[in-house]
Amino acid sequence: MVAVTINSARDALNNRDFANAIEQYQFLLSNAPFDASLYLELSSCMMGNGQIDEALVIAKQAKLYAQQPMKLHCDLQLATIYLMQERFSQAGQLFHAILNTRSNLLEARIGLSKLYLKTGLPFKAHEILHAMPAPNDANWVTNMSLALFNTRKCDEAISLCLEHMNNFGVHSTILSNVFMFCNYTESHAQFQHNLQNLMQQAYPSLEPDFANSTQHSRGKTLRIGFVSADFLWHPVGYFTHSFLPHLRHYDIKTILYSNSAAEDSLTAEFRKSASEFKYIGHLDTNSATDVIRKDKLDILIDLSGHSAGHRLDIFHKRAAFIQVSYLGYTESTHLAQMDYIFTDKFHVSGENQPQFSEKIKYFPTTRFCFSLPMNAPEIMVAPIEENGYLTLGSFSNPAKIGPQCVKIWGEILLAFPTARLKLRHKNWDDTQLRTGLLNEFISMGISQGRIEFYGEAKYDRYLVAHHEVDVIIDTTPFSGGTTTCEALWMGVPTVTFMGKMPAAQQGVSILSAINEEKWSVDTVCEAISVLEQVCQSPKILQDFKADIRGKFSKSPLGDGKLFAEHFSNLLRSMFHGE
Repeated sequence: MVAVTINSARDALNNRDFANAIEQYQFLLSNAPFDASLYLELSSCMMGNGQIDEALVIAKQAKLYAQQPMKLHCDLQLATIYLMQERFSQAGQLFHAILNTRSNLLEARIGLSKLYLKTGLPFKAHEILHAMPAPNDANWVTNMSLALFNTRKCDEAISLCLEHMNNFGVHSTILSNVFMFCNYTESHAQFQHNLQNLMQQAYPSLEPDFANSTQHSRGKTLRIGFVSADFLWHPVGYFTHSFLPHLRHYDIKTILYSNSAAEDSLTAEFRKSASEFKYIGHLDTNSATDVIRKDKLDILIDLSGHSAGHRLDIFHKRAAFIQVSYLGYTESTHLAQMDYIFTDKFHVSGENQPQFSEKIKYFPTTRFCFSLPMNAPEIMVAPIEENGYLTLGSFSNPAKIGPQCVKIWGEILLAFPTARLKLRHKNWDDTQLRTGLLNEFISMGISQGRIEFYGEAKYDRYLVAHHEVDVIIDTTPFSGGTTTCEALWMGVPTVTFMGKMPAAQQGVSILSAINEEKWSVDTVCEAISVLEQVCQSPKILQDFKADIRGKFSKSPLGDGKLFAEHFSNLLRSMFHGE
């Protein structure tokens, strides 16, 4: 047996060989049961291995035996674990206590900024990082850019990221954040060419892996893998679990590769629905790629694109014969090894096809299939019938409300002097964020009394809040997806704006799937015309509410069995090279 030393254990930890590292640290502790540093490093191994609860216990033991200044590092570890467990109060208390002792400890400031971002306080996140600039630190840049993005300063967030990469080299997480941010800004086009070049630097061309370049299926059953960090109550989860259980009826075996140790009740349903469920979040690129290759898949599907928790590194290594981008990201990944993208004619038209490095495979209707909310409240009468005035709403992320969106909404509110606008999202708990948007409307001559803000709410209360709104007014250039489906199910139509970017077409795709294209408009004038009809004849809303759930549930948007048929047809045609 190879001798276990502190150096060998640390090598295993640094190489992300967490299971091996855990065994080595446990052996070392058997001979030194009061060594706080060993406990602390073992806790880090367990965090990396997805054993968050166990990591907490071990970190507490580390603190029990630690002397100063190690106790401070134990507190930082505990605060980080509490944050991962979403025990925000305990995490916040520890982060603040650390900063009271060491105000210049960057890790604590970054940790506290993450807490503020998770709890809907982006201006506080910005403040805690701005007080200690560290533009050479990738973690600082990542979180500062997220703070800027969530305070509706999208272009500043992009510029910060690009400046860092220009000075210090390409960083894959920062680069992916820029890809995502670009979907939210009217300046989208000017960044695209630069991003493609940076992507080639982050994921350079590889020699073909001939050992993995042959199809595996010999019979009619296809082996399909899905990679995501979001097999949870998350938009990707909603839009995947709707059809996934039905794929087995089309001779498809599904293997889910989860990049997140977090689990909830929907994760349990995914485990039941899939043929296999594997956690890969603790594995480095080569190890995760090896795990997937051993499963001998025919097709591997990425559900993240450039969104948080992605594993494009695995796709870059060519883990399967055919690799596909789908769902979690609307645009091209610009990853050379990503062969196809699944989309629809609304998201990717002939005009923007050339922007994609992947071959495009189209669904016959929408790319979405929504998991219908369980135990949703009944649809209620539109408030306009009792109030006598129009109530508009938006329950989207405030980051989607850029200058052009504010201008459009302002023109609509000016056209309907008695109308109200209700905004709901966890980030509206941030006073500065509310004040900033309110001042923009006031500068347009709109009274502040016409705008209402609501913050975090449990899901059942969130659904009930739709009873207070006549019509959702969509964001632009990034339109609603999950929020649009939820509003429709609650009997509230969405006026959405057609656009040129794929992200701008989400609402159009959804409404077209249920034959409600009349709510899709090209211009502000058209939006005002649609809303004028609603004001003149509220029966439009009555009729909509009477029919919507039936139309929704019988369409590919809400019928998981029907969508699974469409999905399996795409898989088969692609597998056979059609």
